[in-house]
Amino acid sequence: MDSLKRHRLDDVMGRYKGEKDALLSILHEIQGQENYLSEEIIDYISEKLSIPASQIFGIASYYSAMSTQPRGRHIIKVCDGTSCHLKGGSHLQARLERELKVGEGGTTEDLRFTVEKVRCQGYCHLGPAVKIDDTVHGPITQEKALKLIEEQK
Repeated sequence: MDSLKRHRLDDVMGRYKGEKDALLSILHEIQGQENYLSEEIIDYISEKLSIPASQIFGIASYYSAMSTQPRGRHIIKVCDGTSCHLKGGSHLQARLERELKVGEGGTTEDLRFTVEKVRCQGYCHLGPAVKIDDTVHGPITQEKALKLIEEQK
C-alpha cells in the first residue's frame, strides 16, 4: 500500500480516535474515499484497530452501501421494486448491462460505471426509477437512461 493511501486511512481512523466502536463509521468514510474496501485496506484497518479482518470483512460484505470489489466512479442503481418492475425496470437494467457490457452488479472495465439492481428505493411514483450517483431519474426510458450515462463519460 502506498504511503498516500496509508496516510488517508490513518487520517480517517485518527478522527475517530481509533475507537473500535466507530468501525462502521470508519468503514463508511473509507468506502466513500476509496470506492471499495479492498483486502489490503481491511487488513490495514484490522492491524490498526486490533479487530479480526474476518469481522471487518463480514461487516463490509453485509451492508449494501459497502463493497469489497472495485466499483465504478458512477453507481447506477436500477429499481426493481414491484412498481418499477411492472413499469419496465428489469428491461431497463438488461439494456444498460448490454450497452455497458457488464453482468448484473457488474462494473465496466474502465471503472466508470457499476450497474446494480436494487429493491424499492421509495420512488414508486417515478417508476421506472434509476439513481445515478445521488440523483434520481424517473420515470425514465431506456433511451433517456443511455443518454444520461453518455453525459457522464
